[in-house]
Amino acid sequence: GMLWKLNVALYSLDDASLQFHFKCKEVFEKMDLQQSKLDPAMFYEADEHGQLKKALVPHVDDFLHIGSDKDQKKLTSRLGSIFEMGKVEKYNFKYLGYQIIQDKENFSIKIDQAEYASKLEIVKIQPERKKDLKQKLNPEEKTMMKQISGRIDWLGRGTRPDLLFNQVEISTRFVSGEVGDLVQGVKALRKAIYHE
Repeated sequence: GMLWKLNVALYSLDDASLQFHFKCKEVFEKMDLQQSKLDPAMFYEADEHGQLKKALVPHVDDFLHIGSDKDQKKLTSRLGSIFEMGKVEKYNFKYLGYQIIQDKENFSIKIDQAEYASKLEIVKIQPERKKDLKQKLNPEEKTMMKQISGRIDWLGRGTRPDLLFNQVEISTRFVSGEVGDLVQGVKALRKAIYHE
């Protein structure tokens, strides 16, 4: 029987992430960073010739920054004085489930989701169900199809576009799929996990 009026947004409430975005926007604009018109979650600074000098992309409570080492130290110091920061990582770190590795000698950046893929569980189909692949999926198997589709989708949209055809095929079988479709879904999941 009590209603609370909050002074700040609390973690896990529906509007918490939007309120955090507004807070970040306010802070970044005070730091003379411009908000991108193409992606409102990206803030940047360009030089007088329009060349990108630095960019900052927040996602919930993680920040990804690109720019010089000098800019990063300055930015980290300023952000640390405003937000409680757990750790600062560079060159080899995880961001939103992606492993990001920067090789300064070869001027390259590698992004992968191998760790995420290696932890995926293969769903188990009841052996008696495999005897007739034309059987309609039961509610539990439909849920399995959705899980497989979601897991493959995360990889496909991140670093494995080769999996997206399988994901689209699986996602069209949620409602009227058959056990054979689930078997194909499990094969696609194995391909995602054991890909080199």
